[in-house]
Amino acid sequence: MKKSAVTAVSIILVSSFMFSGCRNDPELTREQKKWISQMEDWYPDDEFTYTHHGVAFLGAYQEHVIILKSENFPDFTFEFSEIDGELCSYYPTEYHREAIEEYYTDTLDGFFDARKKEVVYKDHAYKSRPCEYMSDEEFIKKYTTNELDIYLTYRHSDTYPTQDEMVAQILKYADFLEGDCELNIYLKSSSGSEEYDYLYDFVCHQGKITCLLVYNGDRKSKDYDDLCRNMQLEDALEEYAN
Repeated sequence: MKKSAVTAVSIILVSSFMFSGCRNDPELTREQKKWISQMEDWYPDDEFTYTHHGVAFLGAYQEHVIILKSENFPDFTFEFSEIDGELCSYYPTEYHREAIEEYYTDTLDGFFDARKKEVVYKDHAYKSRPCEYMSDEEFIKKYTTNELDIYLTYRHSDTYPTQDEMVAQILKYADFLEGDCELNIYLKSSSGSEEYDYLYDFVCHQGKITCLLVYNGDRKSKDYDDLCRNMQLEDALEEYAN
């Protein structure tokens, strides 16, 4: 078969598959209607609107996944599905986000002496969590991961901690987080520009430091020092934080 004929056949097959995948959105099942009612019972301060079923590769609908909009979080849509018999979604993380960020911000006080401290919780994997309502404290204890952007603002740039001091502070904070965290720590001066002058990039999993880098400015500059890598946290604490 000539190359052009092979290409034509391939296009027809792919087009047929795409057409078959893009069928009409299936009807909500009785169980999925119950999911929406259950969310309204668990979160009476919010209102949920069904938009469509989940969409997989090449437009095929995922009949086991529904997408809801939330009145409280209009910039998001949330996937809902059952995992091991529990209704799960990223929604609970977003619902508790403000409390999560307040919790982590409060933990910074014993480790960093900046004039202003702010935390943005990242949760890179956007993990689905059980949707049944729980308190902020219970959710934080049970489900949060230590994936944080930390913004530290000092009065003047000459009041920044030294590099050695920052390393010690980061290691002690990682120890408080039980040696499992991914931190981006930004330093800026309230008397300077809006740009951050330094970024400390720290990754530690199960007590082993993957890397500790410091950038001048941000990662776009590619100007950084490699401060620590492939080292046990307890050894780094002994060497750099005593």
